Amino acid sequence: MNDGSQAARIAILEDDEQEYRQLERCILEYAKENAITVHIKWYSDGIGLLMSEDENYDIMFLDIEMKHVDGMTAAKKIREKDQAVCLIFVTHLSQYAIRGYEVNALDFVLKPVTYPVLSDKLRKAFAYSEWRKKDRILIQAKDESFVLPASDIYYIEKDKKKNTLVYYTSRGELRLRGTITEEEECLLEHGFVRSTSGCLVNLAHVTQLGKDTVSVHGTELAVSRQRKKELQDRLIEYLQKGV
Repeated sequence: MNDGSQAARIAILEDDEQEYRQLERCILEYAKENAITVHIKWYSDGIGLLMSEDENYDIMFLDIEMKHVDGMTAAKKIREKDQAVCLIFVTHLSQYAIRGYEVNALDFVLKPVTYPVLSDKLRKAFAYSEWRKKDRILIQAKDESFVLPASDIYYIEKDKKKNTLVYYTSRGELRLRGTITEEEECLLEHGFVRSTSGCLVNLAHVTQLGKDTVSVHGTELAVSRQRKKELQDRLIEYLQKGV
């Protein structure tokens, strides 16, 4: 049992109201037993979920087998904007759930949903969600925003020619307008440090520090003379803390 401070916003994508009510009952029972505050929102179709302006969810249960926009299709669209939210698929057929790796889903639940089975999934989901909350960051551009874990970012470089920041992440490249200084202020507490005036590296992904280079997730980046000592000191501090 936790101290009662945990809370979570949960979305359920399910076109069968009876199935939704059963899932909702199980979640509420688990939340009551573990003193967790939950806010649950039901979507009966994928289009409604994707068009919703209320995007700040911690956990999403997605029915795979639906007409029009099914759970897998919705999940792929969600991952384009949010790499941190916890996804759990709900399905009648276990073979469908294996596709969850495509969108980094945490788990799947077989229908009909029962409390003993779901409670174990919820324990993992709430633990995962709490960890992600501490790690997740919001990247805002002029016309769009993205949520992703800071730990999924390898490094960020300034592209002077296109006047954009390039985020090299576990899900590929992401280009947005902004400044290295702004990102440095945001990511300092997440273990990022500059290697040059135009590059921020994530210490969690540093594998080697050379004379004038640093290896970050298999990529060799330049280290300026002015930044070398700070990078070295921060890396030692980071490793000693075992973060």
